[in-house]
Amino acid sequence: MPSGWWDKTFVAIAAFSFVVSCAVGFTAYRALSRDVDTYLASHRQVTAEVLDDHRGVPKGFIVKVAWFDERGMRHSGTARLPSAQAPGERTRIWVGPDDKPAPPPLGTPEILAGSSIIGLMAGGVSSVIILLLQAARGVWIARRAMARWDQEWRRYADVEGDSQR
Repeated sequence: MPSGWWDKTFVAIAAFSFVVSCAVGFTAYRALSRDVDTYLASHRQVTAEVLDDHRGVPKGFIVKVAWFDERGMRHSGTARLPSAQAPGERTRIWVGPDDKPAPPPLGTPEILAGSSIIGLMAGGVSSVIILLLQAARGVWIARRAMARWDQEWRRYADVEGDSQR
C-alpha cells in the first residue's frame, strides 16, 4: 500500500461520518421539534393549587393538585413538580386533552442535546461499520491472494510431477 494511504482513508472516513452525523442529527432535531409542536397543540398549561404535602421522588416531587378548566369545572390529580410546594400554593402544570396532569414538553436544551447525541452516535456507528468493512475487504483480498498462490504451487507441482515421469 502506498504511504499516506491510511491517512487519506482516515480523512475520508471522518468526512463521511461527519456528514452522516449532521444529517441524522438534523433529522432528529426536526422530528423532536415536530413532536413538541404536536404536544403544544394538544396540551395546555393551567394554574393549579397544591392540596397536600409532597412526596420526594427522583427528578421532582409528586403532589396532589386541583385546578379549574375553561368551563369552570374543578379537576384534581397528582402532578410531578420540579420543586417542593407547600399546600395552598399556586403552581403552573401541564394538562392533556383529557384534563389530566401531563409532563411538560421538551425544551430547547433537551431537543438540542438529544439530536446532538443521536447524530454523534450515528456518526460513530458509521465509522465503525466502514472500518469493519475495510477489515473484511482486507481479509477477502488476503484469502484470494493465498488461494492464487496455492493454485500456482499446485500447477507448478503438477508440471514438476509430469516432468519426473
